Amino acid sequence: MMIYYKMKDEEDTKETLVKHAIIGISEDNKHDADAVLQFEDQALQIVVKEAGMQIKEVHQWTDGCAAQYKGKKSFADISLRKTTTVYRNFFETSQGKNVCDGLGAIVKNACYQAVISSKKIIANAQDVFDHCEEKLTSVKSVTEGEGKTVSKRQFILVSGIKRDRPETKVDTLKGTRKLHSVRSIGQNYKFQTRKLSCYCLFCLDGNGQCQNAEYCQPWEEQSLRLLQDTGGDPASNMEIDHHQQDSDGIRSEGLNNQQSYVNGTNNIVGNGSHTENVLDSEKHFQPSMFVIVAVKFPTQRGNSVTIYTLDKFSILMAMNFLLNT
Repeated sequence: MMIYYKMKDEEDTKETLVKHAIIGISEDNKHDADAVLQFEDQALQIVVKEAGMQIKEVHQWTDGCAAQYKGKKSFADISLRKTTTVYRNFFETSQGKNVCDGLGAIVKNACYQAVISSKKIIANAQDVFDHCEEKLTSVKSVTEGEGKTVSKRQFILVSGIKRDRPETKVDTLKGTRKLHSVRSIGQNYKFQTRKLSCYCLFCLDGNGQCQNAEYCQPWEEQSLRLLQDTGGDPASNMEIDHHQQDSDGIRSEGLNNQQSYVNGTNNIVGNGSHTENVLDSEKHFQPSMFVIVAVKFPTQRGNSVTIYTLDKFSILMAMNFLLNT
């Protein structure tokens, strides 16, 4: 998850652009919508804590994998969002290559080099997390003219993925493969869909006629049919308490919000061919989730400000991760 957002110090009128990479590592190697939701929630909690503001909108760009992002369970999760409006945009097949792949490559290269040099024994997700947190966590600051950019790389250990969620057992939405944009509307099992995505000025502001309406088509409301009674409020398990500063289950040590510069670079050597050879086996971890997100925050003064972020969700599935030295 590579997130871009802006922060402003109370004593400084200038804004700082923050590029925040959050990489999740997990023993769970089942690539599904439940894993996506778990990592997304944990990552957004970190962003809320770092920025000190509530998230009002999340704009995601993903591939069209039905098991992870573009299926009935994913649509149910989106419809059950109440405090945060979620927009999800889908790439065409084989068109989703982006910065997310680079973050996964950094982790795989670092672990591979540590093993072949006999510096580390990496046997599970915890070992991967510990090594990456020690060697790859960083906070760097660069000033160019009047602008300042802070780059962060952070790791979290993802566990306890909940899959017994009756509130997401819904019927399949017809015409799913033709959709390229969906958004929540704050109503259980109802959301809106669009043939194509559009981010013209009118669509960004939410007012006026879309400049590309003839191509994108208007938003249409869709309803999901719940297949069984959830026995309570279906959205009870969906909402995140963004005011809660104690993020249970998240290990994110090594980052200091007040730190503006860290000297040195991570020393990663090797080439892609070695990494590919290592990852041929089913025993090795693989990057699972690649999502780019834009987040809209309100300022502490109550005025709304839109921050476009490239948020990278990259769960490294590490079930039976065995690299022999």
